[in-house]
Amino acid sequence: DPDQYLGLLDDAFVIVDDQDVTSEPAPDGDAVTATVETDPVLHAGDAADDPAIWPHPTDPSQSLVIGNDKGGALDVYDMQGRLVQRIEEGFFGNVDVRTAVTTGTTTRDIAAVYRSGLRLYAIDPESRRLTNATDSSTGSVPVPTGGEGLCLYQSPRSGSTYAFVISRGGTIAQYELTDADADGLVDATRVRQWSLGSEAEGCV
Repeated sequence: DPDQYLGLLDDAFVIVDDQDVTSEPAPDGDAVTATVETDPVLHAGDAADDPAIWPHPTDPSQSLVIGNDKGGALDVYDMQGRLVQRIEEGFFGNVDVRTAVTTGTTTRDIAAVYRSGLRLYAIDPESRRLTNATDSSTGSVPVPTGGEGLCLYQSPRSGSTYAFVISRGGTIAQYELTDADADGLVDATRVRQWSLGSEAEGCV
């Protein structure tokens, strides 16, 4: 009886579930067969992780799946699951993609990933290959807090694109993607940072 809660709690909502309790439960243990499966990563165990899908601008069948092999690579697959590119440079964290990202005078599709810092890749729609476009001599923008979790955000108001890098300890650092020196490479400037106070990784 929802009335029993009145006056006991502030701003409490009681939702009555009118679902038919006699309905059949969902089947348990049914096998699900994949329509498409990617080529295996090079490493066994908890290795294949954190994929993102890049949508081709004109032909959806030419889209890509970008995911990390935590054993030491960033793998790029076509929509049939075939490996089209492997970037072997050590541990990669989470991946995210955004289309039509403008930095300076350049607009392109990018993939962002955690790799010893924040790393930005340009995605070529013709070759469907990733090229490091980070404005850093090391290939990654240093992230003092460390990290692994990562996601991108584009502001509908300003058009600016931001990367959020999350450390396992729960610190989130937000970086604005720019091209301050107009060299065609992507800069990343930290604009704020905060702590969740608990372990964290994934974000969207």
